[in-house]
Amino acid sequence: MNGISTRAAPHPSALTGARLRRWASNPHFLLTTALGASALLVLALNGTPGSVTLVVGATLATLLGHTVIGRLGRPVAVGHGAITIEIAHHVATLGLVVILVTAIPDRGVLPLLALYIPVVSMAAAGGPIRFATIGGLALVAIVVPAVATGSLEAVRTSAIIVGAVTVMLGVGTLRTTSELRRTIERSRALLAANRRRARQFAGLEEVGRILAEAGPTPAVLDQIMGVLTEQSAYHHVSLHLLDGSIARLAAQRGYDVTVDFDGTSGIIGRVMRTRVVAFVPDVATDPDYQSANADVRSEICVPLLAHGELLAILNVEASGPRALDSSDRATVVTVADRLAVALALARERASLAERADMFRRLLAFAAKINGVLAPDQLYRSIIDAVDGVVSADLLGLTVLDRTTATYRVRAANGADHAIDRIITPGEGLAGRAIRERAVIKVEHYGRDAFPTTLRADTPADEYASALGVPLVRDGAALGALTVGRLDPARLFTGLELEALELLAGDVTLALSNAFLHAEVAELAIRDGLTGLHNRRYFDEAFPQLIAARARLPATIRPPLSIILFDLDHFGAFNNDHGHQVGDAVLRRFGQIIADRVRASDLGVRYGGEEFVVVLPGAARDGAAHLADEIRLALASATVGGADGAPLSVTVSAGCATMDEAEPTGEALIRAADMGLIMAKRSGRNRVVVT
Repeated sequence: MNGISTRAAPHPSALTGARLRRWASNPHFLLTTALGASALLVLALNGTPGSVTLVVGATLATLLGHTVIGRLGRPVAVGHGAITIEIAHHVATLGLVVILVTAIPDRGVLPLLALYIPVVSMAAAGGPIRFATIGGLALVAIVVPAVATGSLEAVRTSAIIVGAVTVMLGVGTLRTTSELRRTIERSRALLAANRRRARQFAGLEEVGRILAEAGPTPAVLDQIMGVLTEQSAYHHVSLHLLDGSIARLAAQRGYDVTVDFDGTSGIIGRVMRTRVVAFVPDVATDPDYQSANADVRSEICVPLLAHGELLAILNVEASGPRALDSSDRATVVTVADRLAVALALARERASLAERADMFRRLLAFAAKINGVLAPDQLYRSIIDAVDGVVSADLLGLTVLDRTTATYRVRAANGADHAIDRIITPGEGLAGRAIRERAVIKVEHYGRDAFPTTLRADTPADEYASALGVPLVRDGAALGALTVGRLDPARLFTGLELEALELLAGDVTLALSNAFLHAEVAELAIRDGLTGLHNRRYFDEAFPQLIAARARLPATIRPPLSIILFDLDHFGAFNNDHGHQVGDAVLRRFGQIIADRVRASDLGVRYGGEEFVVVLPGAARDGAAHLADEIRLALASATVGGADGAPLSVTVSAGCATMDEAEPTGEALIRAADMGLIMAKRSGRNRVVVT
């Protein structure tokens, strides 16, 4: 109520009960009480109650002595001090026995001398030192009084019997207590081992739980090292992950300095080579052991394997008095197995994720290039898209030029100078891939190995690794991809090789589609019989040509001429010799025009037996000269008739040049057509310039 805490005083009966419990649990109190009670019983049986007061007083005094000894001995109740205190208790009890033996009248000494036996037996339970000390004092207590009183002969037999019994009981007690102590020690060791195994099992469960929850991330591996040191009481733990031929430290506990291993030295190196568990109870006896800590006593080194492949090394070292044993080996092997499974699963997950990512990039690649049909745009798109799938320092695309039947570089990253260079089959990576129809893989791809057309302009002197990937469609090589990397640490992986082969299929399909589209487009603007452009193309291209010229200033506009051809009497020729022979004449005339016009000129089959040649940049005289050259070439040419006889035809032509007074396409065609009419009216087989 007033804020002061009070505690009720213990009841007197409670104090008494506590004292009685302490006395009942104290063997010296019990023995003293039993000796006093035995003496009182002897007095009662002998009918000599006069010594009762002495017996009771001596017993109480001995109990008090035990209490005092116990209190004085509390500060030193360990080691030799504890033995001394116990001997003091035994001496006090032995003193009580001496008093009882001498105080009780002699009516047969043997029963009283027997009181020494339990005292000596209790001392023997405490060990050989107590037994020897108290046994010797008991013998002195028996013999000395007899010698002093001259009654040694009387007590000799009794003393021998009591001494013999005491020795036998003492020795038996010593052996029994010694065996009990050994049993207790074994039980304690077994209990400690069981506790250690329990901690190890708990650690294993914890390792399994951590791996199941998060996988073998760097943080998780570090956490597992902590679990092994805390739960399993391992002093030094390390995990080394394989990176090629090097075991690199991934996580550790207990080391100040850590190193990587190449498999050439140390117990870890031996395990890397043999892939066999190394259990070394005493590292001093192992010639491969290399000391990282002078206190290390034993070591367990376990390889982490998956499908025969070494993934990592788990190493455990112990220092101090306890060496690693077979249970530790089993624990470390189990942890290693779980880690190996987790690492293998993580690797598989990473591989699947990498494959999924590569598949997405391949899909994006296909979508990017399959929508492009214009060749020049497609070539550049292929190079850019390949770099998005498999990054490289060297990328080149070689494609078949169908008009010349040669292979030419059509696109390259950072090497525009290489565009249109010819690649001979069998020369360089692209040439070898084209010739062999197989992927060519080369390490240290130097300048001397490049095609001769590219050696002088090679961007780098040497590539660490390079590939030539053929582009094959229905057995025909459409070209090849060249891919190279400068960094030796970035060699092409198996997944990248697979991706490049799949990618090559997409590239081949895209090129085939572009070729097909070009063929279809060409058929739409070409005359199928003569190979010249058709009227449809002329109607689209000629106005664009006129418009482009009109946009130029009048002072710099180039001349523009046109020739209209019409085969003489061609209808009658067809009627006389048949359309097949007529078609042969048309083909031959188309070839004559194609052979004589420039790439910038436009040769057109205008319709039936009419042809048009547009000559940008050609003046009147030049156009007239070309028209007459074509006329003469046809007149001198022959074709085989139905009966094999040689036949020939002639052609009339009208030639005109753009008049700046009326610079239109209609006016130019009209002027040429006027010349053609004049040529026909003048007897045909001639050129008229208007």
